[in-house]
Amino acid sequence: MQVTRTENTGLNTGSNALSGNLTNAARLFPNVPIFNANHPTGYNISPDGAVLGQGSNLRGIDINNYTNIQFALDNNRFAANIGRVLSTTYLQITPFAGCSP
Repeated sequence: MQVTRTENTGLNTGSNALSGNLTNAARLFPNVPIFNANHPTGYNISPDGAVLGQGSNLRGIDINNYTNIQFALDNNRFAANIGRVLSTTYLQITPFAGCSP
């Protein structure tokens, strides 16, 4: 019998993840601040919380719906706890005397 436990508490950095830290670092605008004291969360995100806030830009930044990378790093965790029990059994039956299985 074997008992295993796996715990993953890393960032959600999948290759297709819009909130992946590597994707955001490559795509986001350098003139947009991370924090916004006027937003209830303290992060520079849109009023609906869906995308990166516009900062000093004249219009909102809506490239592929990317969010604030700092917000993602602080809140978008991929957490999983997996427990498994693996067992192996073996049974040998001789149906009649003198027969070998």
